[in-house]
Amino acid sequence: MLNRLTRASTQHKGTTVSADFDRDTARLRVIENGAVLFEWFPPHSWSMISMAAGTSKWGFHPGEKELVAVLREVLSRRPWIETAETN
Repeated sequence: MLNRLTRASTQHKGTTVSADFDRDTARLRVIENGAVLFEWFPPHSWSMISMAAGTSKWGFHPGEKELVAVLREVLSRRPWIETAETN
């Protein structure tokens, strides 16, 4: 089976955070240190990419640039996510 994942990674507060998009299923995941933080399937995965990537013309298969935009969007909401988890 071919590797049909597109992946982008970044460092955030000493941990590795990555986003991957499976071109066969259109599944979008955000992973931190091997643990899945978020997982979206169509149409939600496409909506998340569109919202984060803005006017990028990514079509049906986002590239690394669009996944970096998804990571930026998720990490920008991080304080609220962590606050919600502790309540």
